[in-house]
Amino acid sequence: MRKLLNKKVVLYQKSIDNKLNISQFQDLFLDLEFNPLSGIEAIADRIRGHNGIIVVNFQDLDFITQELEKHKYSKFLIIVYDPEEKTYTQANLSKYVYDIITEPVSNNKVVFSLNKVFTTLKSQIELMNLNSKYEMQTKELHTLNSIGISLSTERDVDKLLETILIKCREIT
Repeated sequence: MRKLLNKKVVLYQKSIDNKLNISQFQDLFLDLEFNPLSGIEAIADRIRGHNGIIVVNFQDLDFITQELEKHKYSKFLIIVYDPEEKTYTQANLSKYVYDIITEPVSNNKVVFSLNKVFTTLKSQIELMNLNSKYEMQTKELHTLNSIGISLSTERDVDKLLETILIKCREIT
């Protein structure tokens, strides 16, 4: 079972921090590590092996979406900052986008967005972990069931003991 990491990060460009003041909210989200980075490529470099929230400008959305597609074991949700308030449709938004911040920007709007996306992220990661655990337990139950069937059909005691030994080694 692959359990997703507990530490979650918020990745964002320093230029966005100048507009949204994301860094000031670190004390409100103790489970998040805030990482202001120099550019969009630096964000892409930090995706692997992490989970969290990415805050990007609308024009960088396609690039970040492509990067997220490359890292199946990293779980990120995106907040898009779009001061121009474009008209959005489901077709031009990535499946990773969970909120859009437009002008006028306020501290309440940013905190609300971070909280909403962080809560969704935690729920999705927990769901993925539970699903993984469920799949593992299903596989173990199937293995135990097949062992029981094998043991109940075997009449030769030596062969039965050998089967028990082999199956015990497979389980552990």
